[in-house]
Amino acid sequence: MMDVFTNNLNSPVIDNEMKEADAIQNVGTDEMLFYNSIRADLQQIQIRPKAETVDRILQYSKNYAG
Repeated sequence: MMDVFTNNLNSPVIDNEMKEADAIQNVGTDEMLFYNSIRADLQQIQIRPKAETVDRILQYSKNYAG
């Protein structure tokens, strides 16, 4: 019988999650201070495309969808 619930321990998803967790744990005080000092600026950089841009992308994808 096939075991359906066994996770593949070498899967890219698990590997990426582990790398992110390791990166977060390895962040030092200097890095956190730097991130906290630029966090407000980073939040202002968020891109919000115009409705026209979104419509063009959707139209393009409709034309080339198989």
